[in-house]
Amino acid sequence: MNSAHIIGNITADPELRHTPSGKAVCDITVAVNTGHGDHEETAFLGVTVWGAQAEAVARYKLKGDPVAVSGRLSQDTWQDKDTGQNRRKTKIVAQHVQFLHRPAPNGPRQDTPQQAPQQAPQDHTPDVIPF
Repeated sequence: MNSAHIIGNITADPELRHTPSGKAVCDITVAVNTGHGDHEETAFLGVTVWGAQAEAVARYKLKGDPVAVSGRLSQDTWQDKDTGQNRRKTKIVAQHVQFLHRPAPNGPRQDTPQQAPQQAPQDHTPDVIPF
C-alpha cells in the first residue's frame, strides 16, 4: 500500500508551470507539525500537484494557507552536478488537495459568507398567499 495523508501549511506561494505537452504542474512544500508542547517538531514535505488541481492551488492558495493532501509517495533520483553523488528526495504526488480555512483570531474570516439567520417556517395555505 502506498498512501500518504497530511495536513499542514504551505511554506511559499505556489508557482504554476507546464510540461512541454501543456500539462499543469505545481510543486509546493507543506509544513506539518508533529508532537506537542516541548516535543513539537516540524517536517517540511514536498508535494507535487498535477492538472486542474495544480491550477487551482496556484490560483487560490498562498504562503501560510492550510491544506489537507492525500496522495502517494514517490521518489525522485538524480546525480548532483557539483559532487557527482546520487541524490534522492521522497515527495507526495497529490491525488486530492483540500483547501482548509485558517482560524480567524477575532471571529469569522471576512471572505467567508455569513450564514443567514434561520426563520420560523410560515404557513402558506392558499388563503394566505399574497397574490
